[in-house]
Amino acid sequence: MELASTRSRVVRFPLRPLPFTSDRLVVEAEDAEQPVVSLDGKWLAFVREARGHAGLWVKELLPKANTTSASAAGWQAGDDESSVLEAAFFPDDRIVFAAETGRSTALFTLDPETQRIAPLSVSSRLTRYPAVSPDGQWLAYSQAEAGSWRLWVMRFSTGEKRPLTIGDCNSIAPAWFGDSKTLVYATDCGRAMGLTALCRVRAAP
Repeated sequence: MELASTRSRVVRFPLRPLPFTSDRLVVEAEDAEQPVVSLDGKWLAFVREARGHAGLWVKELLPKANTTSASAAGWQAGDDESSVLEAAFFPDDRIVFAAETGRSTALFTLDPETQRIAPLSVSSRLTRYPAVSPDGQWLAYSQAEAGSWRLWVMRFSTGEKRPLTIGDCNSIAPAWFGDSKTLVYATDCGRAMGLTALCRVRAAP
């Protein structure tokens, strides 16, 4: 989780027994925020800000025996030309992330083994908040339309896309349930702008 006060750090703590105390916290990354962990627990991805730029950093939580201390501390993906907004993992440990370059916001993929970045073309519109289903078949994301963020879903095997929400309101930050069919997301629809609640939707057949 992200622990924030005068600075942000990513920490690990055991869920049992409760309550947890500060002496049980293990710091995984300093000056870090928005942590996400791969399904197999091997990789940690997080955002680190420096000089007004938000970079995507990756750390191997289960390093090989010959891993150097520098690589064990993590490495930055890409360059300083764009700012990373959110990230999520595929089941195969690849990372999908949203990044802002100039006035454009788009999705990209990163292979942590090769450190290769590639664009993930899902729309000509601005896209953010990616989330891959646990079975790896679906991508949920938010797309900018008429000044609002609307939730969409895409099937990887066919490229088929369809909207899950409509209206002049925002639906963002989707997360999949373990069935790979249901999403929970944050929305301000029916509420004041920016005051979100959590909603559930059936996203896949």
